[in-house]
Amino acid sequence: MKKRVLSAMLVAAMAMTAMPSQTFAEGALDAAQQTGKLSYDGYKEVWSDEFDGDSLNRADWNVETHEKGWVNNELQEYVDSDENIQVKDGKLVINPVKKVAETENKDAGNLLKNSDFSEEMEGWTQTIANWGGADGSADASAKTADGSIIYSIKNAGTQDWNVQLKQQNISLQNGHKYKVSFKAKSTAARKFKTGVMSASYEWYGGCEPELEENKEQEISFEFTMTKDTPADFYISLGKYNDTDTPASDVTISAIKFVDMNATDGDTSSTKEAASYTSGRISTQNKKTFTYGRFECRAKVPKGQGYLPAFWLMANDENVYGQWPRCGEIDCMEVMGQETNKAYGTIHYGNPHSESQGTYTIKGGADFSDDFHTFTCDWEPGKITWYVDGVKYHEESDWYSTTVGQGTLTYPAPFDQPFYIILNLAVGGSWVGNPNDETSFENNPYEIDYVRVYQKDSYNEDVKRPPKEVTLRDPDAKGNYINNGDFSAKEDLSDKTNWKFITTLEGEAEASIDNNTMTVKTTKAGTEDYSVQLVQADLPFEKGATYQVQFDAYASADREMGVDVKAPDYGYKSYMPHQDVQLTTKKQTYTYEFKMGDASDANGRLEFNMGAKGSTADICISNVSVKRTKKADPNEKEKKTVLANGNYVYNGSFQEGDKHLGYWNISNAENADVTVTPFSDGRRFKVTMSGNEKSAVVMSQEELAFATGTPYKFSFTATSDADNTITANIGGYVYTFDIKAGETKDFAVELPSDAQYVNHNISITLGMQKTTWLDNVSLVENALIKNGSFNDGTTGYTIYVDSSAKASYVVDSLKDDNALAVTIKDTGDADWKVQIKQENIKLEKGKTYKLKFKAKSSLNRKIRVVMQGQENRDWHVYSNDNIVDLTKDYQTFEDTFTMNEDTDTAAFFSACLGKIGDNQITTQHEVHIDDISLEEVKDDPKDDIKDNPKDDPKDDIKDNPKDDPKEDINTDIKNEQPKVPAPVIKTSESDKAKTTQAVKESKTAKAAKTGDNSPILAYVFGAMAGALILAVSFLKKRKKTNN
Repeated sequence: MKKRVLSAMLVAAMAMTAMPSQTFAEGALDAAQQTGKLSYDGYKEVWSDEFDGDSLNRADWNVETHEKGWVNNELQEYVDSDENIQVKDGKLVINPVKKVAETENKDAGNLLKNSDFSEEMEGWTQTIANWGGADGSADASAKTADGSIIYSIKNAGTQDWNVQLKQQNISLQNGHKYKVSFKAKSTAARKFKTGVMSASYEWYGGCEPELEENKEQEISFEFTMTKDTPADFYISLGKYNDTDTPASDVTISAIKFVDMNATDGDTSSTKEAASYTSGRISTQNKKTFTYGRFECRAKVPKGQGYLPAFWLMANDENVYGQWPRCGEIDCMEVMGQETNKAYGTIHYGNPHSESQGTYTIKGGADFSDDFHTFTCDWEPGKITWYVDGVKYHEESDWYSTTVGQGTLTYPAPFDQPFYIILNLAVGGSWVGNPNDETSFENNPYEIDYVRVYQKDSYNEDVKRPPKEVTLRDPDAKGNYINNGDFSAKEDLSDKTNWKFITTLEGEAEASIDNNTMTVKTTKAGTEDYSVQLVQADLPFEKGATYQVQFDAYASADREMGVDVKAPDYGYKSYMPHQDVQLTTKKQTYTYEFKMGDASDANGRLEFNMGAKGSTADICISNVSVKRTKKADPNEKEKKTVLANGNYVYNGSFQEGDKHLGYWNISNAENADVTVTPFSDGRRFKVTMSGNEKSAVVMSQEELAFATGTPYKFSFTATSDADNTITANIGGYVYTFDIKAGETKDFAVELPSDAQYVNHNISITLGMQKTTWLDNVSLVENALIKNGSFNDGTTGYTIYVDSSAKASYVVDSLKDDNALAVTIKDTGDADWKVQIKQENIKLEKGKTYKLKFKAKSSLNRKIRVVMQGQENRDWHVYSNDNIVDLTKDYQTFEDTFTMNEDTDTAAFFSACLGKIGDNQITTQHEVHIDDISLEEVKDDPKDDIKDNPKDDPKDDIKDNPKDDPKEDINTDIKNEQPKVPAPVIKTSESDKAKTTQAVKESKTAKAAKTGDNSPILAYVFGAMAGALILAVSFLKKRKKTNN
């Protein structure tokens, strides 16, 4: 199950409708217009496939296979089949195939899903209020069998809903009459409640049956709707009113929810089930290209639900990060229901942004009638789209930024090898699903050829186009909101001032009257933005502080979301999301935020009223956004730990001007200082001319590391001559020797009690010839970083699926920086609410201890594991580790041995979604803290206990020459100059077998710790070295005796 969601995060979600484009362009080509003459001067063909054989050239192409719904809710399964992928008559033919099978129509005419529980609890939710407290004393369990659900109830609790079965979001229509029926049987005489209501508890119909002991009874009720709305069906088996509800086993079966007005509904005993297959091929890892003119001559299929595509993806998503940060270039997409329009798009950034152009053929022709040539010319800093040689879209303004990590050097991400994809999707979230008129006979996606042209060379020294930001002034009262007092009537459908939006099944009306905006909702929709009131064009200045204020109330208690976002930058948030709890009493709500991003003239205030569990009316008035504090031009950017856990900025040299963002370079007057190109991995490179008086120094200042946390400083270096590199971390100085021609990973550990004289780092490179440096890192010295959440959510990804409802915060007020997750709906799988930390190295054969503490406001289970990524089939390396939480913190430990091959990209996963059969829709909080993962190392004392004969003391008695003191004294004498104080541990890569001594500058020590401290530190260092050598000796003797 994880595979579906996580792989969707890795793969381009082509033309995501939930994220409107940043830039649009449109063009038109008349059918009679002459084909354009696109110049190919300076280009040469570097690769092509003319498809003139009788089979696909698998030396160049991969045939990809993916399950249904792999991305974008598409219906097809991608298969490797001659039925779907053919090469014939000089063309590649991708055939969509529809297969229909008759199956039992168990839900014929029934509005309920899985009404016979044949798929266990799929589609259903249940509540068993067993979390303790006044309303949490229920004791019950449920199981499904033979078309029924059986509740074994020992304690019915204190409320009828304490034991409850529910199915949500049943779409009901105004004026329609509905009938609900089911069978019920109880082992004890009792009453219960059943009915239909809205998510905000507006009751539409139901009954309160009385069951006789051990007698199956038919229960039914009817009702007529007075409006269109989604509703919930429930059976409440908890305590009935004020009566004593006896313990019992209650069996529910044969549940039906029927629309009596449905004259064309399918009530037959069988139904047709359609399945779809299609083809997708790519050149990944076989033919990749950085820049070039990509051309495809093709004819597309016609029909609702088809989406043929010719597009490019980054060959290695790990270079810049997963989609969309890695970038995507859509050379051509054509929707089957609109085959006269072609789309050209790029996807980039994080959060997701895109730029899209379209071209429409006029005069009655379309792209399904004949073959047309689609061309995309990708150059450094510019991408241009053509149809039949006619240009229709060009883009040069893009970026790739991840919150908490920085912006890649332009023109990234479009400066790396990409591969080609040809595929035909069927259905999905953008194009929609096939209808009865969609033909699957002789309706293929045909490709005449694919060609790639390139210039001899490309100039990559390009700059992102400057974007001037002009911030408008507020009104006389300092308010940036136009018509914030709703004194003027508005159309609400245009971009002027306020705009009211409904989408994704949301249905509502908005009106202005008596200085108040009133929103009346009939259908809440599937997303919070399904019903939305917005005002864009709000100017926000970097570093300034703003106040958002408004009055609001509702016709019934309900929730409303409030956000300030960036439409031009992937709708990222400028203000933390606010869930406003509205009551029937008018109140003033005030929120403040500091603009931490670059200045933006087009911020947007949003009131999100969809999918909030209520359709109650909302009234809003007196809206204002005001600047309360100007930006301080002298304020320095406060550095923090990056989202990947690194305290060093741009340690992989991918960001800023000439890839040297955040680095200060000194003493480089006569040296050649560069960052190598992508093909060399982007390494910092210094070449000395021989005329330098001092070595080049690279440094960063005012970093966020501090006493109290153990750190590991590391980097990778290469030199073409014997050389010495010196690093200074907050006053602790180390030297690293490297041999000519070697590439080494160096690392030193800094203890939690280290006393830093500053928060700077500097690296002084050697004076000899050329030195390369990469992967500079200062991170918490732990397998799992930031387990205390003292650095917020740095290092973690918190995933909430769209089918679940949850929010999170690091609770610094009541819980000493624990991660607090508020869950309203767990979703229907454990991974639907998930806390992750990735890129954890687990080594084969080693034993680890995973430890954490957690609690929950209601008794429930969570699942916490260490596992592999998709390329490891999501294999769980730890024990399955499902634990029971209560309202009090408990500490949990799981010790496991890594029995699989070493995985450098394993991840920690705390799954807070549905565990077992219990999907929880009762709001609750889960707190998790103090997460750690440690290697469990063998204690030599244990070996002695297991085999007393191995005690080295006996060997010493037998042969005094074997006394380890002598060896220790000898080793100390030889190693003393190499023991750093106060840090004594060093490490390097497995490739470099030579022990690398790490020395500390005595001058730096004396300046930092005083005259006596160097001596004490030296002594303690020597003692620690002696202890390490003693343990090593014992292990060696053990091996010898064996």
